[in-house]
Amino acid sequence: MESIVVFSDKGLKNLDALFGSRRYVKVGVLAGQKNQRDDNTQNNATIGAVHEFGSITKKIPKRSFIRNPLTGMSNREEVFQKAVSGFNYGMESGNFVSFWDALGSSLVEKILDAFDQSGPGWAPLAESTIAARKRRHSRKGGGEKPLIDTGQLRRSISYKVVSE
Repeated sequence: MESIVVFSDKGLKNLDALFGSRRYVKVGVLAGQKNQRDDNTQNNATIGAVHEFGSITKKIPKRSFIRNPLTGMSNREEVFQKAVSGFNYGMESGNFVSFWDALGSSLVEKILDAFDQSGPGWAPLAESTIAARKRRHSRKGGGEKPLIDTGQLRRSISYKVVSE
């Protein structure tokens, strides 16, 4: 599952020209090993898509863990400050991929913060879901935080720098 959040900034186009190739960062539940779940049921991308957009048929409310955290104005400033640090390193070392790595890791950090904070704007779990979690995890009790049961979806969030 790849949600596309575009930060429209002509400064990025100028960076493309400086670096000599078009690069971008993919962030989310990317194809690969982290996408497969431990129990070999649905993969994390499928489960992530259901939660990102919601499911009327499964009665699961939208809990956007990619788009919502990455579209707030306060997030952009903080993310780009970290990316600028990567850019400065690139200017010194000639390794401009560090800018894109810093940007990607900052975006992943914002998504993981959403899991830790149960949102922004996530609906609370239904009582039936909380009860089912308690039955499944009888020894340690079930948590009441949305999208955190086994932690597999959260651990599947990653980024990749892509060059065209």
